[in-house]
Parts: sequence; C-alpha cells; structure tokens
Amino acid sequence: MDAILEGVRVVGLSVAVPKQIEQVSESGYGDESLRERFSAATGIKQRRLCNRDQFGSDLAHAAADRLLSELGWDRGEIDALIYLTQTPDVALPATACILQDRLGLPSSCAAFDVNQGCAGYPYGLYIAGSFLRENGPKKVLLLVGDTAGKIKVPSRRDEIAPLFGDAISATALELSNNAEPMYFQFGTDGSGWDVIMERRPCGNPPFTRDNYIHETLDGGEVACSTPFEMRGEDVFNFSTATAPKIVKELLDFAQLEKDSIDAFIFHQANKMINNFIGKRLKLEPEKTPSTLEEFGNTSSATIPITLLHRCREPLTSGSMSLVLCGFGVGLSWASVACRLDSLVIPELVEI
Repeated sequence: MDAILEGVRVVGLSVAVPKQIEQVSESGYGDESLRERFSAATGIKQRRLCNRDQFGSDLAHAAADRLLSELGWDRGEIDALIYLTQTPDVALPATACILQDRLGLPSSCAAFDVNQGCAGYPYGLYIAGSFLRENGPKKVLLLVGDTAGKIKVPSRRDEIAPLFGDAISATALELSNNAEPMYFQFGTDGSGWDVIMERRPCGNPPFTRDNYIHETLDGGEVACSTPFEMRGEDVFNFSTATAPKIVKELLDFAQLEKDSIDAFIFHQANKMINNFIGKRLKLEPEKTPSTLEEFGNTSSATIPITLLHRCREPLTSGSMSLVLCGFGVGLSWASVACRLDSLVIPELVEI
C-alpha cells in the first residue's frame, strides 16, 4: 500500500528509557565467549531495562510529560492519544486509557492502543496523521515503543537473550498548511507470522502448563511467563531482502533521488542485518546512523531513539530529509519519506 499524507507536521519528539543499564559482557547469559560473539554480531554492548516495578506506561508518561512541557501545549487541546506497543501494561483496558488519565488529558480525548512492533513508527505516524486529517482534531500525541526487555527468552536461547531493551517515544503532531507531504509504503507477509512470536494465553492455540516457562526465584517463588521464539535465519533473510526493496520503491513513489536523503533511519534489528541493508543500497555509513551499541533492539522505539540520539542537533536547528524504515514481526514492513524541521526534542529522559 502506498499513501501520501499532506497538511500534517511533526513538531516534537522525546524518548524515555530506564536508568538501569545492563552490560552484555556482565549479563550472565551463556559464557564469556558467547557474549563476545553476540556483541560482535549484533553490535549491542548494553541495553536499558525496566526494574520489576516499572512498566511501559511509566516510560510513556515520562516521555510525553517532558515533551508537552517543552512544547508548551495546553493539554486540554490534545484531541487524541495513540499508544503503539506490543507490551501493554495489561491485556485490557488499553494502556492509552491509563495514560490519558495520568497525563491529565481531557475526557474528550480519544485514546486507543495499536498492536505493532518493528515497523510501528511509520505506522504510527500515518495513523496519527490520518486521524488529524480526517477527524478534525488539531493536535495528536503518538506514543511508540516497548518494554521488550521484559519478554522472557527460554534459557536454551541465551544467544538472543540480551538483544532487546526498553524504551518509549512520544511524538507530537498537528495540522499545518505549510507541511511538506509525507510518502508512505506498507506491506505484510502473514505467512511468516510465527517467525517472531511470543505465545500468550489468548485461547488459540490452547494453553496448558507446559506452554509456560517456570523459573524458581530466590525464596522459592515460581515465576511463570510465556515463551518468546525467533527464527534468526528467517529474520535475516526477510529483513535483508525486504528493506532494500521497499526503500527503492518508496523513493520511486516519492520521486526522490537517493542522494537527496540526508539520513536513512532503519529499525535497529542488529548490526549484521543493518550493515547488509546499507551495503545492498550502496549507502554511506554516515547516512545510516545506529544506536544498537547503547540501547540494543528496542522494537518500535528504535527509529525515534535513533532520531533523538544521532540527529537531534540538525533536527532542532534546521531540517533533514529522511527515510524511516521499519521491518520485522508480522512479518510486516513500513517506511516513510519525509522532511522534518525545527523540532522540539528534549534530551533523553531517564527514569
């Protein structure tokens, strides 16, 4: 699906992460040799992890609260709150409802969750922008990210256990007659739905005691969690085949030359995948910034955290022509070509 979004401007961006840092070298996963090979292949040296009492809504609240304060927006004028995540606080209600209350937004504010992962940030921009264009609100707050570090990886998969970190972003959008068009492309291959998967007890397939991971904690407490599975070779093949193709198609659709793009911000899957994509597209390394080393794979938050951590100065003081490209769980993909300028971007929020 190709789409154009007009009359919508991104005005601000913030990201919140936990203060707790886990160094891969000290994580305890596997032996020292395995941890060294993991960092060499993925590019990940550390990740941010929530403590036991922190949840996605805490990060989302911190990111949104800081952004709204720096923008100076009247919270009573925010017409919609969209929370895109695959790690909600609870199965129901929508975590967006919890955040509407915590942020002090009006009861007239629409609030809903969207279940999307690695391709989520372009999806979120399009949903939020379409909500602005079609439904008449003037200001929308988009929250995107996951507490993927809370997902339990089976002990037999120590080689992927330190991959995921926790982060949530907040993006402010408003109607603007002067905004340049945004060009989007979306796609799905549902035949690969089980390539990246966390089974949860939702009734299908049926769950029994054997479907859970049981772990004895200090004091004899038994913790139960649902297993996460990822077929690494299939992920690599999908990502390296899909991302270059959709970037080329997006540039054709937007009638843009590759050299006119200041930066290509890819979902931060791992170093091996992202380097392969960059080489296939013949992109200079400086045009494909990465935050894997500092934050790991933060699922749908990888694109906004890279914008903040690597592009903050040019985005706040000038403008950048960007391609943002997400791909992964689903299997799904989404990309957007856009120009962002004079954004309000607070420093990284740590809680």
